[in-house]
Amino acid sequence: MLVHQAFCYELAPTTRQAAALANHAGAARWAWNWGLSVRQKAFRRRRQTMTAIELHRLLNRLKRTPRYGWLYEVSKCAPQEALRDLDRAYVNYLRGHKSGRRVGLPRFKKRGRCADRFRLTGAIRVEASVVVLPRIGRVATKEPTGKFGGRILSVTCRREADRWYAALTVEVERPDPVPVVGPVIGVDRGISRFAVCSDGTTIQVPGRWSTACAGCGAAPGQWPASSRGRGTVPGRCWGWRGRIGGSATSALTPCTRPLRGWRKPSR
Repeated sequence: MLVHQAFCYELAPTTRQAAALANHAGAARWAWNWGLSVRQKAFRRRRQTMTAIELHRLLNRLKRTPRYGWLYEVSKCAPQEALRDLDRAYVNYLRGHKSGRRVGLPRFKKRGRCADRFRLTGAIRVEASVVVLPRIGRVATKEPTGKFGGRILSVTCRREADRWYAALTVEVERPDPVPVVGPVIGVDRGISRFAVCSDGTTIQVPGRWSTACAGCGAAPGQWPASSRGRGTVPGRCWGWRGRIGGSATSALTPCTRPLRGWRKPSR
């Protein structure tokens, strides 16, 4: 059976590559805001609904003008995928409105208030501890890529705190899943407590998570306070924010192993 699997690696870009990643994220954010503005004006003036294909054709004409020539500095996939995401957001809104679900309209994105991310397609390769991205080049990874395999469909680059990550969507062949036999339990991640099970069992806060929160001056489960409001964070806290999120994510697996009867194999 063909399934889609994600391989996520933390990148170790150079100064030039980090600037290129930031430029791609900015181009994707600008394309989203530009496409949203054009769609709103077209619907308000002519009651016309513009699709992602129509917006992309209009964007190609704008790229030939001197004012928007800077778009040639980034891969064409970054703004193109942002317009597709915008189209998908409108489709989700219309479907939710018809079915009675509460789904909001797409909103404008602002630098510093939304996550820096973009998606690329095309000539993407994975080599030994290296991810090759279009227009960016060979970017080293902080983790080995020996377990990677499958046909690459796309890659999503995102920035968390001061670190860049690349999540590759891959099409791989997997055997048919076996039905799960046994009792079922639910786990809810909390704030004051790391996790609580549906039967009342409490999972304590991991030590690494508490250490990371203490280093940033925040209680476990709370982000550090902003320095100037508007979501800005002091520079010294960016690293700690990344450690808090990484510690919480990495601690989920060992904390939930007893719930599924996992035992470490003996050597």
